[in-house]
Amino acid sequence: MNENILKISKIEAEWIRYYGHKGSREAEKFEDINFYDRIVPIGYSKVYTPLSNRCPMGYVNKLDNIDDKEIIYGPRNHDVNIYTTLEFVIYNKIDGYKELINIIKT
Repeated sequence: MNENILKISKIEAEWIRYYGHKGSREAEKFEDINFYDRIVPIGYSKVYTPLSNRCPMGYVNKLDNIDDKEIIYGPRNHDVNIYTTLEFVIYNKIDGYKELINIIKT
């Protein structure tokens, strides 16, 4: 697995930890790729910005194995198979994904 994808996903997890409401982060079970839809933003901005727009550093256009060349720009849209790198890592249970979940929850 590409180290760049894990590095990008770690930054994304840190941003979710910062911008996501503590109660919804701690309650999230990460059983599917729709966790962005369940974690509530803290609302520290004048304009509402969904976490799925604020936090991702990169996107992928499939949930199969990918490499650096397949990191694309968003926005996230599951209807057309655009996922964040964090969704990719958690969905595929790539080594280190539990550490990313712990970053989000703490």
